[in-house]
Amino acid sequence: MRPEPNVTIEPLGSYPDLIDVTVAWQMAEWDPDGDVSRWTRDRTEEAQMAGLPCAWVAFSDETAVGSVSFVENDMDTRLDLSPWLAALFVIPSHRGRGIGTALIRRCEQEAWSVGANCLYLHTTTAQDLYERLGWVTLGEEAYEDGSVMLMVREPL
Repeated sequence: MRPEPNVTIEPLGSYPDLIDVTVAWQMAEWDPDGDVSRWTRDRTEEAQMAGLPCAWVAFSDETAVGSVSFVENDMDTRLDLSPWLAALFVIPSHRGRGIGTALIRRCEQEAWSVGANCLYLHTTTAQDLYERLGWVTLGEEAYEDGSVMLMVREPL
């Protein structure tokens, strides 16, 4: 992994003009035929400075290159689990440089600061990344039109 120079992680609440950019990233990656207004509404709710919900944007120098969200719930089939790390995204040209890890760590930091006992996520492709960062796989779950790996992280 090549370390990314000059990476900063900032709350989306400081950059509300990036809501549409992050929505476009997420929809292109996970939901190209989805409801733009729903995605925009959710992301607007996350445009806070801290707390739950919240989202952060990663900048390389002054260019937005990724984002992550901290939300109450990210699986309507697992309302018993909360809170969640959701929607981790790094633009393809900046992947493999530690930006995803920095975004994950920022979300974890926020979870622990608000008193969360654990943090959940689901993934279809990044299980190895999360395991390297201390996340534990709870198991495979049917979700939407496929299956996902459900994972948990507890504070150190």
